[in-house]
Amino acid sequence: MITTVWVVAESRFEWYEIRHICSTMKIALMRWDEVRLELIKENQEMVEYCIENNCDPIPWSTNITLLHNLNPGDECNCDYPDLQEWVVE
Repeated sequence: MITTVWVVAESRFEWYEIRHICSTMKIALMRWDEVRLELIKENQEMVEYCIENNCDPIPWSTNITLLHNLNPGDECNCDYPDLQEWVVE
């Protein structure tokens, strides 16, 4: 029996971590958005850290913009949520 699942992962420069395996695209999109919001929050925390410690926050704020404009299935030049359709037996 062949089944389709949707995989939601964190794609980071150092690793790729599968976070959810979903039975429907609707659930996968919700989980993808949750991961995206987590990554936006992490980047926002880094912006605040940089402001408090007098270092450049621009790379982190750029990542926030990239993540806000990211669509499911797209890649970007930062840590991002990934969404893929897999066919399994």
